[in-house]
This record gives sequence, C-alpha cells and structure tokens, in this order.
Amino acid sequence: MSRLRVAGSRLLGFFRKRRSDENLDAEVGSHLQFLTEENIRRGMGLKEARHAARREFGGLEQTKEAYRARRGLPFLDTLVQDVRYSVRTLVQSPGFTAVVVLTLALGIGANTAIFSVVRAVLLRSLSFPHADRLVLIWATNATNGEMHDVASYPDFEDWKAQSKSFESVAAFTTRGAILTTEKQAERVPAVQASAAFFDTLGVHPQLGRAFSSNEQQPGAHRVVLLSDLFWKQHFAQRADALGQIVRINEEAFTIIGVMPPGFEIHPGRSEQIYMPMVRDANRNHGFLMVLGRLRPKVSMSAAQAEMDVITRSLAAQFPRSDKGVGANVVPLTDAFLGPARTGLLIMLGVVTLVLLIACSNVASVMLARGAARQREMAVRAALGAGRKRLLRQLLTESILLALAGGATGLL
Repeated sequence: MSRLRVAGSRLLGFFRKRRSDENLDAEVGSHLQFLTEENIRRGMGLKEARHAARREFGGLEQTKEAYRARRGLPFLDTLVQDVRYSVRTLVQSPGFTAVVVLTLALGIGANTAIFSVVRAVLLRSLSFPHADRLVLIWATNATNGEMHDVASYPDFEDWKAQSKSFESVAAFTTRGAILTTEKQAERVPAVQASAAFFDTLGVHPQLGRAFSSNEQQPGAHRVVLLSDLFWKQHFAQRADALGQIVRINEEAFTIIGVMPPGFEIHPGRSEQIYMPMVRDANRNHGFLMVLGRLRPKVSMSAAQAEMDVITRSLAAQFPRSDKGVGANVVPLTDAFLGPARTGLLIMLGVVTLVLLIACSNVASVMLARGAARQREMAVRAALGAGRKRLLRQLLTESILLALAGGATGLL
C-alpha cells in the first residue's frame, strides 16, 4: 500500500507541477531571505549578505532538480522539458532542420518503397494453405538447355498418373480473353485449368462451385468462374450472377462460381476469369504449366528423382516427341518470383547504400552543429547540467529529427 501511495503521490505531483513549482520557489526564496537576514545581523552589507546566502544555500537549480525528482515523475518531467526545448531549438534553425529532414526523407522514402515491394513479392508467402508443399513442374529440353518450358497435355496426364510423390497434380495456362457483357466488351487476363486445379491449391469458390472433369471434355457445356474483383465491378456482388451468360471470345459461357477476395495465381497479374481446359491430344504441343502438391514428408529432391525416372521412361516410349524432355521440380514461390528476385535484391542493396550515405551526411551536419554549440553546452554545464542531462537533450533532438525525416519519407 505504501508503494501505491507513493506512486499516486508522484502521479498527482506530475499533473500539479506548476503549483508545486510555485510552492518550491516560495520555499527556496524564504530560505534565502532567512540566510540573508542572518548575514546582515552579522554585520554584512545587503549585497554581500545575498551573495553569501546563495553560497551557503548551494546550487539553486540542483536543489530544485533534486526536489522535483522526489516529488513527481522525473523521467516524464525532463522528457517534456527536453522535447519543448528541442522543438524551440529546431524551429530557430530552419535551414539546418530542413536539410536534415529532407536528407533523411530521401533515404528512408526510397528504402520504404523498395522494401514494401520486396516484402510483398519475396518475403510474404503465397496465400495458399501449406504453400511450402506447392511446386511447379517445368518441362526441360536437353537440346536447347531450357529448364523452364511448358508441357504437353499427354505428358501432363502421364506425369499425374505415374507419380506417387504428389498428393494432387493439375495443369493450367494463362491467356487473354475478350469478355463481352451486356454493357461492354473488354480484354481480361484469363486462366484455363484442369478440374483438380483449385483442389491442388487448396482454394475453393466463395460462391457457387468449381468446374468438374466432365466440363473439360470437348463439346461439354462451357462454364466460367469469376474473380472477386470482376464480380464486384460488373455484378455489384449480386448472388444472382450465378447462372448468367457471358460471352468469351464470341462463345457463350455460364457463370458457375466466384473466387475468394485476393485470390490470384500469378502475383500481380490479377486474373479475372477461370475456365476449364479442353484436352489436347497432341504430344508435341507444349502449352501447360503443371502444378503439384507434395505429399506430407516428401522432399523436393525425392519428387525430382521420381520425375526423372518418369520422363526417361516417356522418352523411351515416345522418342519422336519426348526425346530429351525432362522435368524440373521447383517451389511455386521460386517459379513465379525467381526472375524478379535478383533485380529486387540488387535494388534493395542500392537503396540501403543510399540510406547509409544519407545517414553519413546527417552525421556530418550534426557534428558541425555540435561544434558550433560548444558555448551553449558550456553555459548549461556551468549552470549545473550534468553530462547525462546534456546527452539526453541532444538525443531528444536527434530523435525528433529522425521522426520528422521518417514521416516525410513515408509520404
């Protein structure tokens, strides 16, 4: 309870600082007056008596600081004082303040922008369940050294049927499509995929259903799924969008579902529609990207070794189309973001160097300003300010400049 009372008394003293300071000044003044009168009775003159009283009493400011430390919350008191003094000092030196803030803003702004891109592209994981088990199976070509080639539909079917390392395997291809509604016609990014595509990703429509394997057959009823953004922009989030007819490349498609918000296969591509893929029996026609989900506890190297065996077997069975054709199993994140990784990391290194240069320039300006303030620091030390007090004041000024530079850089 005693600690609570002390804490409450200190908190109350912090909010009654002005009254407490007035009482303190009055008390100190009465002590000095008493000592002055005592010295006068000893035979001193008025001026001499006052000087002697001050010497006998000791440093006035140190005494007040010691009293304030016991009275309220000294850390908050001095922090408020430092902030106020720092703001006044910086306002009185607008040229210095502007140079430091703008220099920091340029360095911090560039780093914020580039790091935001790097975080969104490289550091943030794909928004699919257990995305670490998702892989892309590229076809390879020993003839020209291509390691990231597309596969034919028959090869995809053989890979899917013969592999045991994958929980599921699906295929898709990206394309553009002319979509015509009642109001307008526009070219939109589209995806054609096999029936197991959404199950492999672990994502299901928020409205309606995904397409089935029967809808992949030639001549089957044409169906389409919409992205959440397209549904909001063209159908105002109406549930009766299901069952409506849209024309894609001059053919009628029935809307059967809407994908969840934020769903996209290629980061940044923002596909608008998803259609079932029609089987192409030509083994020489490569146009598919093959997606796989590894079984639990199956490593990437084990899946790669299995695919090597499968592709060698297919090359022996179909030498005219599959000779030299292999498979390259890579994590889905690396497959989509690999080409951009090197450039983004280089750019991040460059802007980091820019920030270091900015910090170096600010340090030089601060050093020059510190040399010009030696007289001020000497006067403050003579008045009783300790080394820690002076360092805290300078640190407060630096923090205010850093915050101002950071805020400007974020803009």
